[in-house]
Amino acid sequence: MKEIEMPVKELMANEIQAQQQQRKHKHVHRLRKVPGLCIWEVNLEELTICRARMITSLEIIPTKSGLVERSTHRVDMVSGRVYIQCLNVKNAIRKFQKQYGSEYQLQEVKG
Repeated sequence: MKEIEMPVKELMANEIQAQQQQRKHKHVHRLRKVPGLCIWEVNLEELTICRARMITSLEIIPTKSGLVERSTHRVDMVSGRVYIQCLNVKNAIRKFQKQYGSEYQLQEVKG
């Protein structure tokens, strides 16, 4: 009887594990934007670097003193890209090469 129950328990455990893996969400690195710095997007396939596209959303929050407007900014993230926060493109290229290796030669793309 125990021999029959063991495979059933293992099958159920495998099914539960598969369901848990489907529910997992990909964790995206969260970074507080420093005023005055730009966020740069590095395309790893083409080895290009450009400014990241930002999405701005406006929220109106009711408070005791009235309505308050608050804007939030998010980066429009694309898979297969790395995001770096630096003052200019030269510093972004240096920071990328320091983290991922100096063998990568990045080309700047306007846009």
